[in-house]
This record gives sequence, C-alpha cells and structure tokens, in this order.
Amino acid sequence: MKPGQHDLLRQVEDHHWWYDVQRRLALEGLQRHVPTGAAVLDAGCGTGGMLSRLGRYAAFGCDHAGEA
Repeated sequence: MKPGQHDLLRQVEDHHWWYDVQRRLALEGLQRHVPTGAAVLDAGCGTGGMLSRLGRYAAFGCDHAGEA
C-alpha cells in the first residue's frame, strides 16, 4: 500500500458498506464452523478492524506492513 493508505482505511472501515459486508460474511462462517473460544488468526489484519469483532474467540492478528 502507498504511505497513508492504512490511515485512510482505519477512518472508513468501521462504517463503509464494503467492509461491513465482508465482516458479516466472515463472522457468519466463523459462527457456523468454529466453536466459541477457539484460537483465530486474522492474517493480513491491516488496521485490526475485524479483530475488535472477534470477542468470542481467542483472536490474534498479524500484518506484514509495519504501519498497519
């Protein structure tokens, strides 16, 4: 990503429809197939917007980009 893009992403990811749909689909799949309390890795988590919604799991995130 270009410099500054992670800042922009963090500003919009909590309310932009695209990210809302992506989170909803991921959470529906997790709830169907992964038991509460299981360890979940968000590889490429970016600014961590999804991690804040994984409270029922032992969630971990990593991203290659240092500014993420």
